[in-house]
Amino acid sequence: MKYLKYLNKNIPSLEGKIYVITGSNSGIGFSLAMQLAYKGASIVMACRSKDRAIEAKEKILKEVENAKIDILLMDQSSFESIRSFVKELTSKYEHIDGFIFNAGIYHPKKGMVTKEGIALTIGTNYVGPYYLSMLLKDYFIKCHTRIVVINSFVQPFGRYKASKALTNKYSVYKSYNVSKRCDIALAVHLYDELKDNCLVLLSHPGMASTNIAFGKDSGVPTLAKKLSRKFMYLMGNDMYKSSLTTCLALSEDALPLTNYVPRLPFHIKGYPKKIKTSPDKYRDDELYKLTEELITSKL
Repeated sequence: MKYLKYLNKNIPSLEGKIYVITGSNSGIGFSLAMQLAYKGASIVMACRSKDRAIEAKEKILKEVENAKIDILLMDQSSFESIRSFVKELTSKYEHIDGFIFNAGIYHPKKGMVTKEGIALTIGTNYVGPYYLSMLLKDYFIKCHTRIVVINSFVQPFGRYKASKALTNKYSVYKSYNVSKRCDIALAVHLYDELKDNCLVLLSHPGMASTNIAFGKDSGVPTLAKKLSRKFMYLMGNDMYKSSLTTCLALSEDALPLTNYVPRLPFHIKGYPKKIKTSPDKYRDDELYKLTEELITSKL
């Protein structure tokens, strides 16, 4: 595990804390789980694949011998799976200290959809988390939970019309940008709903050298994958440095909707710093209304 000097200097002991991380069997979620476990926290890995989650848990235990890790299954592209996860989480854990909305996909093959028939990128990255937050709202209030929504440095390129955001009318590339901008709108919605009881924050990893764009269901052309891997490796953070932004967001005092980002220009890479987020810039009542109508129509 890298960046132990930074962790020891900037992150206090998290002994006794419980954090839920969606999509924690790989990439940013995996490295974050390892870092939080190193600082003594108990981790709930919310993952789609049991086998990959077990493999990830074993890797963490090799680095952090006494890591406290539980696995709960959840496929964020399935409302049924989300409901099952919420039932298991809330019955098993009376209290959690933090919930990290991390799971997502980048560039699926054209035409792929969620279990409910929603375009896969927006469905997995935004609609699924929105539905998850609806089901967990009272639980978050009871726990006074700290919530971190992970977004992306590409979200400025994801400007959308609310009437189009939930459809497949954008290109596969812009769909991801739109989904991450919608995630910030979701964070603002959670802030408006929960600000008297919960602290809602944002973080993004910069240009993270992970496999998010290169999975088996990725629609990225082979040559583009090879070039992108090299570019991200040379120009971006590795996944351990990328997850430090979220690690810091979970462990220090902060104002609501503070966004933890890499400190170098354009927030591409580097160690974390904090920037302000204006809720008025991202609040979107029409989007919320359409999202809830879409969810209701699929239940």
